[in-house]
Amino acid sequence: MEKNKIRIILPFVFIGLLIFFAFCFLNVNNLVIEKSFQPFIILSFSIITIFLIKEKIVIPNLTLKQENLFFKIICISIIVELLYFGAPIFGQVIYTEFGFPIVHHISLMMWMLVLFGKQKKKYLLIHTIYCLLIFNRQILLFGVLSYIMSNKTNFNFKTLLITVFFLIFFLAVGIYRNFVLKIDFDPFFGYIDLPFLEYYDFILFYLIGPYNASFNNLDYGFSDTIFNYWNTVPEWMFFSSKFLIPEYISFIIFYCLIILTLLLIKRMNSTRKFYYVPIIVVYSYFTFFSSVILSTVFVANFLMLELIFLLSKLKILPRT
Repeated sequence: MEKNKIRIILPFVFIGLLIFFAFCFLNVNNLVIEKSFQPFIILSFSIITIFLIKEKIVIPNLTLKQENLFFKIICISIIVELLYFGAPIFGQVIYTEFGFPIVHHISLMMWMLVLFGKQKKKYLLIHTIYCLLIFNRQILLFGVLSYIMSNKTNFNFKTLLITVFFLIFFLAVGIYRNFVLKIDFDPFFGYIDLPFLEYYDFILFYLIGPYNASFNNLDYGFSDTIFNYWNTVPEWMFFSSKFLIPEYISFIIFYCLIILTLLLIKRMNSTRKFYYVPIIVVYSYFTFFSSVILSTVFVANFLMLELIFLLSKLKILPRT
């Protein structure tokens, strides 16, 4: 087992910083925001969690037999869907209508091989190509994050340069998707007068979208414009919308439950914990943007992983 330890609390700090940054950044740009201490409370909680949990988790590798089996199942699923539906990138089908029920969950699991497989670059390349074909930028990010987490990444000028190129590439994919779908996308036209944001407003969009969907307190004639393009709500808002409690309390409850779950899994007397924890950590990063953990896709990942473990033990399969 190749060991690569990661700090399991990192996602919550990152999300807290994003919320706080959005709050401060929007105020600077003269967008009228209701005065609130919620972003400060959320940031404080996120920083405190650094001191609550200092444990790290080891990311293991699948056996060669498990890896090959998982790869074949995913590839078959991908090929079948592409042959049946066509590729959204070529305008053959709308990306929201692509994929079979259940089967599509399997097609999106290549990022797990990036996380637990040995041929990480190969899996990341296939995963990226497939995500581009179906315009799924979120799952593409799953693969990128999995690769970073499962490798010793040095943060230097080269890493920064690659990150910048990736962001430009990521933006280009979105622009091309809007071109294929004939979407006239310019939600900030007439609202932002800074030259930088007129051309790179996607940065502000990914801050305003989750922030406005969470707190819904922008008062600049801006809300309707954003909601035309942002149709998801951050997952940590679950308790707030369901039980009508303040947003910051929902944030604290939601991530405390994830922290508790991670701690309980860490104490399992089973090697499964080394697989479960990294999966939850990866998903946690995306709870800032949309509902990912409270979804069938999340459960499907664990079920498929268990199926791979089970099938790899059967004697009817060749040994590797």
